Amino acid sequence: MVDAIPLPLFDRLADQLLSMGVKVLMIKAGHRGAYLRTGKIADLNSTTSLRLPADNWSNRKLWIDPIPADPDRMKNACGAGDCAVAGFLTALLKGAEIENAARYAMRAGRDSLYGIDALSGLSDWNEMTS
Repeated sequence: MVDAIPLPLFDRLADQLLSMGVKVLMIKAGHRGAYLRTGKIADLNSTTSLRLPADNWSNRKLWIDPIPADPDRMKNACGAGDCAVAGFLTALLKGAEIENAARYAMRAGRDSLYGIDALSGLSDWNEMTS
């Protein structure tokens, strides 16, 4: 289904959401990875307890490539997208640079495929960062 979505539509959707005040947007896109857009992060930092590096996070547009999965290890795809979002949010809350947060998202999504449920295939945070 995700292949039926034209790539320019991701930009248009992101433009609309950013115009409504969204500062960080990640759209999961299955085997395409994820689409990431950000607005003015200094505004977010000033109104929340987040302290993202504004020069790295502000006004960015990235396609996050998925990390290939080993088909022999795959057990379950249920929850892979949610795990990707959780990896991304964890990195965001830790103040990671945007590229690192994107990698955490894809690694968590990929690793979740290796467990019999959404969580048992995940590596711990220290292993993910090495």
